[in-house]
Amino acid sequence: MNDRLPSVIDRYYSAVNARQLDLQIDCFTPNAIVNDRAENRLFGGHESIRRWAGASAAANEPSVDVRAFARRDDGTVSVTTEVTGTFPGSPLPFVYDFTIVAGRIVYLDVRPR
Repeated sequence: MNDRLPSVIDRYYSAVNARQLDLQIDCFTPNAIVNDRAENRLFGGHESIRRWAGASAAANEPSVDVRAFARRDDGTVSVTTEVTGTFPGSPLPFVYDFTIVAGRIVYLDVRPR
């Protein structure tokens, strides 16, 4: 069994932590969907995801530390993280569930743990 994160997820977190918005967006398919359960909002497509990610980076200055991950039978990769930033309660645990097709993220569900 491969005990490494899929490369697109590794690239995603590297881009988030480096505040490299273009590299972060490149990890998604053009029609990808992000479900941000902390905000109770859905974001679809590159432009909408770009606005979400940019606003989050500006407001919260997040830094994500991967703690663990698991591959589910349905192909989803579930990543447990600790997110540090300028938001109340920082740091907080979050779970990111990634659905990946052809090396890119098609669906990302983010929720506080």
